Amino acid sequence: AGLGAAGEGGSRGLPPAAVVITGAGLDAANGLYQPTGRTWHEAPVFENDHQCLLSREPHRNQKTGQTTFGWIIGQDRKALYAIQAEGLTPPATGWRKFGGAAP
Repeated sequence: AGLGAAGEGGSRGLPPAAVVITGAGLDAANGLYQPTGRTWHEAPVFENDHQCLLSREPHRNQKTGQTTFGWIIGQDRKALYAIQAEGLTPPATGWRKFGGAAP
């Protein structure tokens, strides 16, 4: 199975009104993520009932100097799960574990 993200309520070209995370190995990371009203790197920031945040973050390659983007699910300023993706909405599949339990 693995971790999955599903957007709800967005229309074509617009970010989802909410995101549902399922299959994370850490229960606190699962659930409904609602928009916080904040925007970070041109994308909405989402939060669930366990104070986990879902946000778009930059990553700079030390060798090339190029900046790419990805999505991170984190809690208490620690990354739990992440995926490299340039889009302004979180991808449905392909997430990797950082500090969280394996999906």
